[in-house]
Amino acid sequence: MIKISELSKTYNEGKDSKVNALSNVNIKFDSNGLVSILGKSGSGKSTLLNLIGGLDTPTSGSIEVDNVDVSSMDNLSLDSYRNSIIGFVFQEYNLFNDMTVYENISLAKELNNTNTDVTKILKSVDMIGFEDRLPNELSSGQRQRVAIARALAKDPKILLCDEPTGALDSDTGNIVMEILERISNDVLVIVVTHDKKSSAKYSGRVIEIKDGKIIDDSNPFDRDLNCEYMKMRPSKLSFMRILKIAVNNIRRRYIRAIFALMFSSIAFASFGISDSISSINRVDVTVKSMIESTINNTSLDYSIVKNAYGDKMTFTPGINYETNELLNENYPNRIFYPMYSNLADNLEDSLYFSIDDQYRNYYIPNISGSIEVNQEMMNNLGITLLHGRLPQTENEIMISLYTYELIEMFDLKDESNNKIEIENFLDLESKKITLANEEFTVVGVIDTGLDIDRYLPLIEMIDYSISRDTLQNELNTNLVYGLHSAIFVDDTYISIQDTKLLPMTEKAILEFEVVEQGLTGVSEDILYLYNVEGLISDNNFLYLKDNVNFNNLSSNQVILPISMLETIGFIDGVGDFRNLIHDKSYEIALNHSYSVFSDLSTEHTTFPFTTAEDYASYMVSGFENNYEEGLGKSYFKELALTDLFDQIYFDKFNELNLYHDYQGEEVSLLVEVVGFIDDSTIDLWSSKTLLVNNEMFESYSRRNDSNVKLLFTGINENDDDLRELIELHFINDNMYFRLNNEITVTIDYLGNSIQALSQIMLYVGLVVSIFSGYLLFNLISTSVVDKFKDIGILMALGTRRRDIYKIFLIQSTVIVVLNILLAITIMLIGNSVLNDTIRNDYGILIKIIDINIRQVLLVLSLSVGVSLVSTIIPLRKITKMNPVDAIRKDL
Repeated sequence: MIKISELSKTYNEGKDSKVNALSNVNIKFDSNGLVSILGKSGSGKSTLLNLIGGLDTPTSGSIEVDNVDVSSMDNLSLDSYRNSIIGFVFQEYNLFNDMTVYENISLAKELNNTNTDVTKILKSVDMIGFEDRLPNELSSGQRQRVAIARALAKDPKILLCDEPTGALDSDTGNIVMEILERISNDVLVIVVTHDKKSSAKYSGRVIEIKDGKIIDDSNPFDRDLNCEYMKMRPSKLSFMRILKIAVNNIRRRYIRAIFALMFSSIAFASFGISDSISSINRVDVTVKSMIESTINNTSLDYSIVKNAYGDKMTFTPGINYETNELLNENYPNRIFYPMYSNLADNLEDSLYFSIDDQYRNYYIPNISGSIEVNQEMMNNLGITLLHGRLPQTENEIMISLYTYELIEMFDLKDESNNKIEIENFLDLESKKITLANEEFTVVGVIDTGLDIDRYLPLIEMIDYSISRDTLQNELNTNLVYGLHSAIFVDDTYISIQDTKLLPMTEKAILEFEVVEQGLTGVSEDILYLYNVEGLISDNNFLYLKDNVNFNNLSSNQVILPISMLETIGFIDGVGDFRNLIHDKSYEIALNHSYSVFSDLSTEHTTFPFTTAEDYASYMVSGFENNYEEGLGKSYFKELALTDLFDQIYFDKFNELNLYHDYQGEEVSLLVEVVGFIDDSTIDLWSSKTLLVNNEMFESYSRRNDSNVKLLFTGINENDDDLRELIELHFINDNMYFRLNNEITVTIDYLGNSIQALSQIMLYVGLVVSIFSGYLLFNLISTSVVDKFKDIGILMALGTRRRDIYKIFLIQSTVIVVLNILLAITIMLIGNSVLNDTIRNDYGILIKIIDINIRQVLLVLSLSVGVSLVSTIIPLRKITKMNPVDAIRKDL
């Protein structure tokens, strides 16, 4: 059955050290019988056994079993060979300690898919009644008999036994040898042993090995081999068996696994929370925070972003009808209610008591504006009637609960400054309040949904803190841009027909680009238009071109402030304006000094100047001239300016090409600078100003089509277009709509802090992801390495490497699933606790942490990736080893 030819095995024990375990061994074995191989330790007998069993590979020579060369098989064929042909009984038993006796045996049966009766096998080795015992509950002899039973369960053709009685007492050893002798009637049993006595008693053939060579054979087999067709089949493990082994592997050291899982899941949860903070999306945060904070409505105002002084500046021109129509077209299912600025006023003059400094953070007496009210509007904006009725005439109003509390706190006064005590709603009913010089009768109180108690700490808070500033910003925004300090008027009080075009009477703001190539300072900047009529008088220092009248400028003529020349930088071919003035003033003063110096030095005996240059410097220094009245710095500066304008600046500014693009309107203007004015004598907002006639001013002034201050719209958690509406708040192009409520103001206020926190948490998340990955890697890889010996045993039993991978991949999957579930649970709990802490302890309403599908997918991806790496890397290392090396691996 077995033919071994010129078999050698050499081990490399060091760089220059080799051990010849077997040397040119030639031997044959029949298909049955008990053969004992004797020899001292290190003689090569166990090596021979391992080579026959396919647990190790020879250095040279061949091993033929039924004319099939086992020594040339690949790993897959060797697995099938060990599974179908070989049964192995080890000296150390090599049972699976976390499987019962029955499970150990049935595993081998399942691997070879035999019909062996496990009970019958147990009976043959006298182990009936021990089926449910674990190996560590058995004696040494019992464990060895279980090992034999496991080997027999595969119905092998060859049973290889390595020192089966080495760890047993003589009586137990005899029992084991008797069992092996009985088995040898049907299969070939090869026993490696030191016991010459028992081998002589039970063996039909005794072979002795020394120094890797056979030195004696009591019954050589020289006949021709009776070979049968070797039927090898790969091992087969059911999914349930694989799953059970995987779960048992985890359960074996469950306490360590539990602690490791807890640390790993906490690390992964921390990674998820860090990522959530690092990936803060202001729109998402605003949407969820507004919904969770049950905000019923929000206001919108319209803003324009312009470049000014190198920075972006925001201007709020008001809302016109075209703007309102644009919103209505984009949001046809949303109703926008206008608040008008016509009744905006300070209520403090109507109060009997002055508001103490202690309360000024909380009680703000400004009325934000007026809004028409009806039941539909109240339903859509989520406000309710607390007392009274809706106004029915133009002189009737309702007030908010906040305004009522303000009045209740400080009472009203009548025309004679007598106290009108207000203690309840009824006391206020029918009382009159003067707003914007109009008298109104209060007929009701509306609950606008303001959480008044939330801001009560402002009364006590003195020191500045994030909580205080956040609350103060919230309250101010709610009162200035909310309904909470508004006056509610009859829905016919304000009529569109009554609104007028109201041009800005003081100044217009317009963005012009100066195209003139030689001028570098006002390019792509804001120029303010001022109406020259009524702004300039003959008292202002004004220098005009000949035949120009500042009261009769044409539409293409402009006057510039002198300070613009000081701020625009350099003009091609011209020096700095201030230096030019100084040099020209000194030049004019010096010419004058040459003409009068001799006379002055003769006339004044105490004249202190020795040269004309000294006297010229004195005249332009700014000190009062004690020798020639009126001839000082201002005098020579005016003369210098006149020369500079005539000689340089009128020529440079003769044609100024201005390009204007505002709200899609493109205008190109060619203007002539016909004058310069000393703007220190007039009140201008900026040096970058054009003074123009009335016609041009009105042509380019921004106009408000109404006195609409804000638009209000309702908010509910089912808003399909809420996200799109909120996105308007964060568009920072040339113009945008700003939402005003306690959420948006907090996000805007904490914007830089949130962004900085986001950046910090990005790096924290990276560090935590590495740490959490390391913890999971260590947990899984350790669980694989801990099974080093078991993997070797599985390979020795003929288990396919594919099934071994399945066992540990499922084991890793169980760990990963538990890790993910725990991590997600901890993330959700942390999400809730941290957000509640931020909300309750710091008074910040926004939801900074928002665990969503992104974090779940990140934790899932990282866990799966780490589990695959931590499983496959050690498995590849182990499964590439010979089974015998894996079994003997010293952990």
